[in-house]
Amino acid sequence: KGMVAIFSYGFDLAAKNFEDHNVSLTTLSDYTHLLEQAVDSKYITDKELDTLQDWRKDPSNWNK
Repeated sequence: KGMVAIFSYGFDLAAKNFEDHNVSLTTLSDYTHLLEQAVDSKYITDKELDTLQDWRKDPSNWNK
């Protein structure tokens, strides 16, 4: 079994669930690469990058 997706946020819980159910996940892109491109193109600042990375760590409890 497996799943193919265009994009993944790479949440730890999702990765664990895929692993627990022995399902491989293949994506074309992910949140880390999206942020890298946004910084490289100056679409976001370093401060915004920090905020977005903080959100990614715990989006359910993020409150900024």
